[in-house]
Amino acid sequence: MRRVVVIFKKYGKQTITQNQLVSSVYQIISEGDSHLAEYLHKPQKFKPFTYAMEEMEDNLTLYFSSIRQEITDAFAAGASLLNGNGLMIGDNLCKVIDVVSLPDVRYYSDRIKLKTISPVTVSVCEEGKKRYITYTKDGVETWLNALKNNLLKRAAAFTGEQLNTGIRLEAINHGKASLVEYQKAKIPARHITLSLIGDKEVLETAIYGGIGERTGSGFGMVLPC
Repeated sequence: MRRVVVIFKKYGKQTITQNQLVSSVYQIISEGDSHLAEYLHKPQKFKPFTYAMEEMEDNLTLYFSSIRQEITDAFAAGASLLNGNGLMIGDNLCKVIDVVSLPDVRYYSDRIKLKTISPVTVSVCEEGKKRYITYTKDGVETWLNALKNNLLKRAAAFTGEQLNTGIRLEAINHGKASLVEYQKAKIPARHITLSLIGDKEVLETAIYGGIGERTGSGFGMVLPC
């Protein structure tokens, strides 16, 4: 099982920032396996995991998944060790009240419909410099093509296999744009519903490892729908 949900009771009124969310996820992984957390925190081109947090009144739900089983296991173990105890997220005391492992996703063809639960961000390289692109300013085709190329590179990096490049990404619902404040920058991102057609390796990279860039910073988590 490569997906885990952690439910918290939140004691505090402060809004949780992206920086605080990222810090808390690495803290949970470290509780389960400190050496793995240290390794994952080092700069890497592609992070093989993703996560998202939903906040409703005084309850928090943290979704986590990884293409690597050992990473999910470390996260689940860390969250279980914190069960009933407090974790400070910013100025909020958050108590773990439940840890639930979700079954792997079943799919029966090379097509799957995905909906983001944390926004997606992608970029292009222009004259040797990275530039984040937006769905509206740069165009839907440019944005989807950048997302497709990123997904292929991530899948190849995680599987070590030569993959069929003939994957298809189509927007089903154009969703909503957002600017996410992270590390003193405002990163353009988007919630969206997509149809993805591709090999098993590509589908599983998207399902468990997320889509787009900065998945290790809480971007690009998807759920089948």
